[in-house]
Amino acid sequence: MSNEPEIGKEMSKEEKLAGISTTSQNTVRVEQIAKGSSGTVLGVPSSISGNSMEVLENTRNSNNGKNTEPSKDLSEKYRLIALNTSDLIVFTTFDVDPIFTFVSPSHLKILGFEADDLLGKSGLDFIHEDDKQHIMTILLAYIDAKINGVLTADMVENTPKLDFRFRDKSGQWHFLHSTVDMVNDELLFISKDITEQKRMEHELHEKFDKLQKSELATLNIMEDLQNTIGALTIAETKIREKNQELQKINSELTSVREELTFLNRDLEKKVKERTADVEKLLKQKDEFIGQLGHDLKTPLTPLNILLPIVKEREQDPQLKELLEVIFKNVYYMKNLVIKTLALAELNSPNTQLFLQDIDLSMQIRDILDLQRALFEGKNIVLENNIPAETIVQVDLLQIRELFDNLISNAVKYSQESEVKITFDAKEMDDFIVISVKDTGIGLEPDQIKHVFDEFYKVDCSRHDLDSTGLGLSICKRIVEKHGGRIWVESQGKGKGSTFFFTLKPHKRTSGEENIMCKH
Repeated sequence: MSNEPEIGKEMSKEEKLAGISTTSQNTVRVEQIAKGSSGTVLGVPSSISGNSMEVLENTRNSNNGKNTEPSKDLSEKYRLIALNTSDLIVFTTFDVDPIFTFVSPSHLKILGFEADDLLGKSGLDFIHEDDKQHIMTILLAYIDAKINGVLTADMVENTPKLDFRFRDKSGQWHFLHSTVDMVNDELLFISKDITEQKRMEHELHEKFDKLQKSELATLNIMEDLQNTIGALTIAETKIREKNQELQKINSELTSVREELTFLNRDLEKKVKERTADVEKLLKQKDEFIGQLGHDLKTPLTPLNILLPIVKEREQDPQLKELLEVIFKNVYYMKNLVIKTLALAELNSPNTQLFLQDIDLSMQIRDILDLQRALFEGKNIVLENNIPAETIVQVDLLQIRELFDNLISNAVKYSQESEVKITFDAKEMDDFIVISVKDTGIGLEPDQIKHVFDEFYKVDCSRHDLDSTGLGLSICKRIVEKHGGRIWVESQGKGKGSTFFFTLKPHKRTSGEENIMCKH
């Protein structure tokens, strides 16, 4: 977009530009800067008098008779300068509220303003508030000097230099350095954008301040060093004495270190020997328990077989009743031996799990079918809500033992009325949570604390031979061997119980076939 039309609107601007070189030959009507739009006198320097005004006016009139009109060539020259210079050139009216009457095209590139954006507007509206008073003071002093120069026939050649902040079209502030002169009855400002220079000056000031502070700190350090050197001399003597003490201590530590090394070797040897002894004892314990179980089961086996036969043949009711008592005790002893051996095996670190993938829902159905005789004659309802294809990786025999114990425990402590046993499972985080819920006699809070203890019986008053007090302890060991945990919740006596335990689900991989063990 060309800016020539704006300049072409008022050809008198070319004359103003041409008049820049003859500024010192012209005089100015100072009353225009001393009066506002209302005619009120504003800030006229004390040295400006009525006579001074008359002299200026006479000088101006006499000059009008001379050839002060610039030639067309000179006008064109200054017009081209205004169009192509990188400096900011403006003319303003000569009063306290200077209005832009000419704006060079360079304003568009530097400040973002087209000529029409500024023409007819007050220059003070774009100058930083903190800079306005300073600018007006300098301009008024300049006018005063010009007048005095005319009165003494000693024209003032030095034009004022102004540094101020000017707002661009985007609202950013630019630092401008301006040379001011008077052309006819207007003010001419020729300005350079020195924003980058100001920024560099600010950085230099900051660096200089830091340097001064650094030098001051260096002087302080030197003073401190001088004070420290004296202290170091004293400290050096003490350090030398301490070094001698440290050498002595170091010698003693070396001796202690050698002694500790010897003790550590001896301790390691003893730990290895003790570990071997413990492993040997554990092996002997496992062998002893196995042998003990065999020895205990051996005499009980014939009794367990023969007593029912003898009882069947015996006709005497009293003897038959005694035989029944003996049979129950033999059965209890046999069951106790089996449970004790199972618990001892689970407690052994040498026990290995034979893991395989099983469908949990299908296993529950099989277990319930096998234990159907346990439910005969009792009002028990069974409900299997475990989703189909709930696959877990477990030792099948141990998991069967786990469910057998939980089911028999629910049946054993059922109430006289109908008892419902519900099986459920859901996936939670990295585990499958299985629950076995019954509507039996329930548990009190103090019973819940001990329910998994070895040989603990919920109802000690029953003195029944059907319970060894080891079933739930075995359940706890089985779950822990599988990396899970087991717990029980109950609302209190007569409100049933729910046993929860966690098992790890089988992690399926692509192309892998699940081993579905049904039996």
